[in-house]
Amino acid sequence: MSEVHEFLEDRAETAARSYPWAFAGREAEVARILALSRSLPPEGAASQTLLIQGAPGSGKTSLLIHAQRMLEEHPDWKTAPCHIENPPGTRQGVNEAYGHMAEHLVGTSPARFFDTTQRSTKGRAGVAGISGERTHTTISPPPVFTGAASIAAWHRARHAGQQAWGPARRVIVLLDETQGIRPDTPAAEMLQDLHTQRRIPVLLVCAGLSNSVNRLDRAGLSRVENVLGLGGLDEEEARDCATRALRQALEHGVRGARADVDAWGARIARAAGGWPRHLHTYLQATWKALAKMPEPDLAAANLDAVMVAGDTERQIYYRRRVGLSGCPSHILRAIHQRISGAGKPLYEGALRNAIARAISQAPERERQDWDERFSTLDDGIDSMLRAGVLSIDETGAYCSPIPSLAHFILSSEDDHPDGTGGTSAPRRTASPSPG
Repeated sequence: MSEVHEFLEDRAETAARSYPWAFAGREAEVARILALSRSLPPEGAASQTLLIQGAPGSGKTSLLIHAQRMLEEHPDWKTAPCHIENPPGTRQGVNEAYGHMAEHLVGTSPARFFDTTQRSTKGRAGVAGISGERTHTTISPPPVFTGAASIAAWHRARHAGQQAWGPARRVIVLLDETQGIRPDTPAAEMLQDLHTQRRIPVLLVCAGLSNSVNRLDRAGLSRVENVLGLGGLDEEEARDCATRALRQALEHGVRGARADVDAWGARIARAAGGWPRHLHTYLQATWKALAKMPEPDLAAANLDAVMVAGDTERQIYYRRRVGLSGCPSHILRAIHQRISGAGKPLYEGALRNAIARAISQAPERERQDWDERFSTLDDGIDSMLRAGVLSIDETGAYCSPIPSLAHFILSSEDDHPDGTGGTSAPRRTASPSPG
């Protein structure tokens, strides 16, 4: 297999949550992270927690990974990231996260480096003057850090009389899937500690679904003032992202001219509608098509066929999202009809009324399906938010995160007998809506 084919096949298998092939846009969000990282405790402000929230596929994880890379590579800062993909479920997991922070801030070694040591001494034993050797075993256990205060205390004990912290030394704690935080858990206690502490130079950056600010509030993180909502990229940013990824392919041996890259990038960006998850989908379809060619060449590849393949994958993704929501099709369509219709924004009270009305008007089969799946209205709303078929905008109104997702739901068929609560494939249209 040639080097270019290895490159293409590797990219074709890359998951959407991996390091982004090309990062574009989000300048304001990245600048906010960098600005907050320059003013940390103990000299800087406390409660510098930053929350990034948005629907699944909006690029939250990519933004975290990109910010992490920028901070690691900054020549003037000694920044260590502590990337936690999910809230720790145990006290041991929390202590390990604190231990990771301590490794960078106070120079402790991770637990795997604290081994059992042995010391042998020679001497005479007391029986019949027989010479022998005795071995003494010394165990050096690793320190256990349970919070910001314990890290600060460790540092004070070893650096008495010196400056508290180096001016450029810091840790950025990046926590993904913040909506999974539950009150009165070790993870909630850790976030409360990092959010309010004034002892160590740590910035807490959380990412989660569009209801994450409410989840954090329930878990005890009140007054999170730095909240950023992620939506889609604008057309120029999406095109920039696609063309930069395509140029990388040319650098690895794919044939093509600048005009080919521009044409493919524009078409992919338009099809994706600026949604980061869809950009990944259409680029993956591109890598797969090129990998099948004996001599991968953008000029010779079938762009229309790639777009059709991307459309198919996008439909599969939507069908999976709808199925994961567990929301019966009639009720889900009624919510999106209310969202897309003219009138006032759909705030929580109006959403509850719309769902209650849709349940009362749904076929008996779907009413039973809803009741079997969700014990409360909140459970149903949370399930739709987790699945990404519903989102919350910056004003607090409920919305559809992607235009083409709303199109998919509103154009779905009623007869979906598989019992999953999902929506069937949409009726065929002349051309799918972008985004």
